[in-house]
Amino acid sequence: MEFMPGGLRGERSVSEEREYKLAASRELNSILPLERALQANSADAEAVRKARVWLNILSPYESMHMKQALENTEGPALLRATARFASGDYAAGAQGMENALKKYGRQSWPKATYFGYLWRPEKNMFCKPTVTQDFAQRIGHPFQYVYDPEITERVYMSLMDLAEHTLAATRSLGAEDYIDVQSFIYVVGGYTEQDRPG
Repeated sequence: MEFMPGGLRGERSVSEEREYKLAASRELNSILPLERALQANSADAEAVRKARVWLNILSPYESMHMKQALENTEGPALLRATARFASGDYAAGAQGMENALKKYGRQSWPKATYFGYLWRPEKNMFCKPTVTQDFAQRIGHPFQYVYDPEITERVYMSLMDLAEHTLAATRSLGAEDYIDVQSFIYVVGGYTEQDRPG
């Protein structure tokens, strides 16, 4: 509470952690809803590449790699694959993302979970591996042992179990969805004494 006075509905949390993610979620859903993304074409890929959906939760390299794929022939396939993964077709989605991104840098959990998280933040979780593993270790969740860099259903299901438990535990702080859960994990693992309000 010292880092985020007022909990997840306090002014600092809403302004620094929630509002811009919700804006990106609304933007993506208005440009290319998840259901339409399953049949994404080159115009969709170009629209997403140019949209205001690129947040700092991705590293600059991860954003660059995904934008490179979107502006090339792999763009529609990348969107279709991320939509399949976000819809629960994990094996086909992971393979499709791997194929679409292989020319543009290695696959990663942030890339794999990014659009699904923005499409449906009430159902899909974003994974930043280091901070999420650290959080899992702090609370004794098995994700700390299950995690693997390979994009698999087993790892994602463990991530979702961690997210569900965290959402239930933080509802008293105002948590509503996995945007709040991701913010909470980041605050626990990412903030230091220098971030403490004066």
